[in-house]
Amino acid sequence: MVANLTTLNAALKEFYVSPITTQLNEEIDILNEFSKQSVSWSGSQAIFPIKTTRNTGVGYIDDGGNLPTAGNVGTERMVVTAMSLVSRFQITNKSLKSAKKGGAGAFIGALELEMDGAKEAAKNRANRMTTSGGHVVGFITAKLAPVGNAAANVAVPFFGDINKLRAVALAVEAAGQTLRVQVICNAPDLAGTGAGMALGNLSSYNPIGAVANDSCLLTSANVNIAAGTINLGDLVSAGTPDINTDAVPVGFGMAIKVNPTQANAAATAAVAAICGLEPEGLYGNIADETIHGLNRGNTGGTASTQTLQSHVLDMGAAAGAQTAISLDRIQQTFDRVMNTAGEEPDQIWISPLFRNQYTTLFSGAQEILSDANSSKKRADGGFSNISYAGIPMKTSRHVDNGMLIFIKRKHWKVAELSPIGFADEDGRIINKVQGSARIEGFLEWDYNLVCVRPNANAILTGLLR
Repeated sequence: MVANLTTLNAALKEFYVSPITTQLNEEIDILNEFSKQSVSWSGSQAIFPIKTTRNTGVGYIDDGGNLPTAGNVGTERMVVTAMSLVSRFQITNKSLKSAKKGGAGAFIGALELEMDGAKEAAKNRANRMTTSGGHVVGFITAKLAPVGNAAANVAVPFFGDINKLRAVALAVEAAGQTLRVQVICNAPDLAGTGAGMALGNLSSYNPIGAVANDSCLLTSANVNIAAGTINLGDLVSAGTPDINTDAVPVGFGMAIKVNPTQANAAATAAVAAICGLEPEGLYGNIADETIHGLNRGNTGGTASTQTLQSHVLDMGAAAGAQTAISLDRIQQTFDRVMNTAGEEPDQIWISPLFRNQYTTLFSGAQEILSDANSSKKRADGGFSNISYAGIPMKTSRHVDNGMLIFIKRKHWKVAELSPIGFADEDGRIINKVQGSARIEGFLEWDYNLVCVRPNANAILTGLLR
């Protein structure tokens, strides 16, 4: 029988689409660790209620005394928008001709290459955006005065998605402007920022600069991918060209955020077309001043939303220099999270390139395995699994080298408007392309990543690379 779109779609669904969708869900490594949550959607938005304070209606009373004044749990609302990931493929006229001769089975064989390609592209993109999706693209740790200006740029190590940062800078330059980025401090009270924050608090989320939400300039030429450094330029605010980070306390890192508002409408649209279409990644959920509509910053937030502040730390070296990991600093990160959240992370995500640095701490841990019934012996000097205090370290190539991401999994949700899969709303996986001897299909996923308790998570950066 000659293959047609009806028989091809039926065969695809039976033999290919369901298994590949299951496989795809398993291969998106970091997101696979988080639970998928069904929520009520209004259009492309969903509401997540977030607990921020405990019930105050508790206390000790005398025998026969009055009950405590009734209290209630404090809550805030996160407004989560589903972002659409799409991976599209097309098949050419030659494949159409082969289908007529070989039937559905032969055609599925020809389709498999393209559909596998669409799957791999979607998996790779989703994994990458799990860390750096949105406007927060990475971190710096350098404490300098100035860390950058137009007259005397200083190259500082950047820990994050440097390829994306340069791509955004190029897009803004194509619109005739220079990229504006915010340097967001996650640290105790800072002189000169108008923070007004009590030193007892652990984080503040203050964009560094002379005015609220100040930005500094960053050209694509000053994003050095090979060296892993960036050269920050002048502040946008008039009269204060230099950006100084020397007041940031030792031990705290700073996030680099692409400002959603650029110098003109075209540049703003260029940023929106990249960062604004992506789901919020781990970096943004942990380090951004505003997450899913809630400002948790010290100046823009409230006492309630500030309880959602999390932790961005560095190795505590003078001037924020890159430093080899130490077990003490990992423990200090756990202790800081426990102090604010009352619980500890249960997973640490690392780059594969970091494993060697960590295992060097245990260089004496080698083992000679011997079988009494065999003359052969085997030397096993490596590590198949690594962990800290029993908490597993998981690897992903989309965790940027030079950082550890401490995660409490139960507080992370993948909010799905629709599950990942090949689009078949009209009953078809593949369709004819109008005016062309081609057929096409696409894989889609409408979702976003939400952390409902950010203070139970942390990022430790500034590690030696």
